[in-house]
Amino acid sequence: MTRDLWPRGIGRPLQDRLTAQNMPAEDRWKLVGTELHEICEWAVVDCPESTNNNGAPQHVLTYCPELTPATPNASVQVVLHLQGFVKVCKLAPLGNWNGQADSAVKAAQILVLESKGYDNPFDVQKGALLNLREFILGRLGDPQTNTYAASDSIYLRRRVFTRASGHLSVRASDTMVAAVTLTYADDPQRRAEKIKHAWRIDSKPVTGVQREDGKVVECNYIAIRPGDFVDVCVSAQIVTTRRQGIPRATIDFTFDTVVRLYSAAQLSKVCLFTNSPHTCC
Repeated sequence: MTRDLWPRGIGRPLQDRLTAQNMPAEDRWKLVGTELHEICEWAVVDCPESTNNNGAPQHVLTYCPELTPATPNASVQVVLHLQGFVKVCKLAPLGNWNGQADSAVKAAQILVLESKGYDNPFDVQKGALLNLREFILGRLGDPQTNTYAASDSIYLRRRVFTRASGHLSVRASDTMVAAVTLTYADDPQRRAEKIKHAWRIDSKPVTGVQREDGKVVECNYIAIRPGDFVDVCVSAQIVTTRRQGIPRATIDFTFDTVVRLYSAAQLSKVCLFTNSPHTCC
């Protein structure tokens, strides 16, 4: 498992005893290869059943139904666990939204991970995302060049808002109740309230921390800070359009859960960054 490649065992949650060797037989299908030819054996890009905020078809990356014994012939979305050191985090319920109605379509929560010099496990994860992109582009017939490998970081983006109507033109008389109720601390100026006729918030990212006893408890998003080592649940958000008759796919890796396994201060106490990563550990 990639998580075991991190130094000093920081990639393995304290209460997690699961290994590739002791994993129950009925769950072993979850151990999948990340090379492109391996992904072709276990992954499927489902036909779209919904549209995004601009009305474009959305697809879902799922496991081949034959691999999921608990739900035969059912679609199970692929969710990856990625780990790394927080480089940038904007996890507030309204993300980077500037409060203007016309910018709600682009509002997002942002999480950027880096390796801090521990390239072996991080490059494995980057390679997996690169190959997943290559697979998705191929399955959707998109001829564009896959350039995701150019970055030294892993960039994750999560949309804040969803249109309150299935139509691109939304009338002020439309009444849709947001799936999530924001607190005063979430939106002190009540700006999201003013556009709820057009935009709703379906969910907020869940954030947690691992305590010293190994128990993971939910926490406020402000507990996740740059330099922390985190475990993130990631899925692919796939939208297709056609430009001059040529299919184009936009692929974002999005997140729902962020768990801080170790804070930057805790990592410094185990001398993770005292010297070079290769001599210290």
